[in-house]
Amino acid sequence: GSAVFFADLPRRRAIVEQFAAGSHPDFTRGFAARPDARYAEALKGTDLYNGWGSICYRGEDASFKDWNCGAGLRCAGVHESAIHPGFGTCVSDAGTAVGDPVEFGEIRMSSWGSDQYCRISPTTAKACAIDPARDKKPPVKLAGYGAARQRYDNPQQKTGGFPGGMLRKASCDKLPDEATCGRLAKTGFNDCIASGKDHKFCTKEFTKTAGLRACDKAHPCREDYICTAGYDDLVQAKAGKGTCIPPYFIFQFRVDGHPRSWVQDVRE
Repeated sequence: GSAVFFADLPRRRAIVEQFAAGSHPDFTRGFAARPDARYAEALKGTDLYNGWGSICYRGEDASFKDWNCGAGLRCAGVHESAIHPGFGTCVSDAGTAVGDPVEFGEIRMSSWGSDQYCRISPTTAKACAIDPARDKKPPVKLAGYGAARQRYDNPQQKTGGFPGGMLRKASCDKLPDEATCGRLAKTGFNDCIASGKDHKFCTKEFTKTAGLRACDKAHPCREDYICTAGYDDLVQAKAGKGTCIPPYFIFQFRVDGHPRSWVQDVRE
């Protein structure tokens, strides 16, 4: 289900209770991206208000001044934009939690419909002319962890697809509290799907296990990720928990057919 829906339940419940009490309900509501502060207490114990993955704000607009993050979290600008300045995502303060972004960038628009993504950290794309001083590489490397990348400049390298990148455990051993065991595509998966083979076959033969961000209706994924169902066949998977992965990993079917290569997808 939608995290926005679950976050809005306290407001809807209050309306029903007001109807039941014979009073005039308060139908006012705030922005869909963030529950109103008056329902913060009702959402306590979840990540739906100011928890990990929540939308936050670091700018000067008074309309969003209370969009901060909870304890142990910071507001990180994963995809900065001059059109929507100051908005970010609540992630772990240390940047070492499974599911945290590992790549940060900005969207530049020279004209309407002409956008360019420039990765600031790690710096890339010479055309963006990123000042190396802005590179905010993680200060430490964690043993047993890996980084699922958003993109690479080499189109022949069939990896990436994780918006903002995603910190994960390389295996399902000794998982931290915020993680559970799940599956990720490995080399050969895209070619298998593109060949027309059954999706279940490709998932079985061309995936690997990894420690991914755990999720449920009270602890959703961050923007651009969805919560899959859990894996009952994996011993290390936590009961009642799904995993956060990019949406297209689930929806691998396209009306025009799955592309056989990056070149085909661009030219056709």
